[in-house]
Amino acid sequence: MRAHGSGTTYVKLRVHAGGTIELLLGAVDQGNGLYTAVRRVIAETLGVTEQAIIVTRADTSQITFDQGSGHSRVTHVVGRAVHDAAERLRTLVDDARLPGESFQSAMVRLAAEEPLMVEGKFVTDHGEQVPGDLTFGAYAVDAHVDRDTGELRIHNATFVMDAGQIINPVAHQGQIDGGFIFGLGAALMEDVTLSDGRVNTPSLGEYKLPTMRDIPPFKSIVLRAPDGADHTAPAWLASSRTWALRQRSSTRSTTLPACNSATYRSAPRPSSPRFTV
Repeated sequence: MRAHGSGTTYVKLRVHAGGTIELLLGAVDQGNGLYTAVRRVIAETLGVTEQAIIVTRADTSQITFDQGSGHSRVTHVVGRAVHDAAERLRTLVDDARLPGESFQSAMVRLAAEEPLMVEGKFVTDHGEQVPGDLTFGAYAVDAHVDRDTGELRIHNATFVMDAGQIINPVAHQGQIDGGFIFGLGAALMEDVTLSDGRVNTPSLGEYKLPTMRDIPPFKSIVLRAPDGADHTAPAWLASSRTWALRQRSSTRSTTLPACNSATYRSAPRPSSPRFTV
């Protein structure tokens, strides 16, 4: 179980003459597809096209405080604030609709003289234990341990996780795959070593990162949860690797990564050289 990032986010929706909807928010899209996700939330809530929505990165002179991007909070917290603003805009327009008038026509009419503006927010902290703040997931790892050399290889891995509404399937799968590779590096190879206060791994020549040749076959299974957004936790892979190592080599690892030399030093010498979990 892992908690999503929490906190407070405020956003604003502004409808301009002609029906263009502008979203003002403080969170940064640092490559996670935030702007695509929030446009889809607005489009789905209001029944408009994504092309009718523009996103503006605003500062505190235009919108209320936002904690920014990070800690797995963007889709969950910012997305809910955007949904709240869209619901408020829908209520405002629906209350002013004339008999037989469409939502789009009513919105354009109301914004003809001056822009319509609504504010949305989402506030949460983990002390409240909001169900949507929690994510559950598990890895199953096929790990081969060679007790003679200390070599540990992952031959197959399966990740099962729950998720709420998946807004951007491509970005969502990218988060899962990237989280797995990130966890693989942390669990098996990425290690900063020191000697007399000096770093022995100053470049990528000494500090090993996963490459395509290091990535084993990987399968992800997504289960729909009734609430919440989605996330993948690289730390779960490290925990699975540690448990597999303990089960098959009687080694209780307390440090990461489990590189060959560390595994070899801590594992007892067996009569049989290779085990699989």
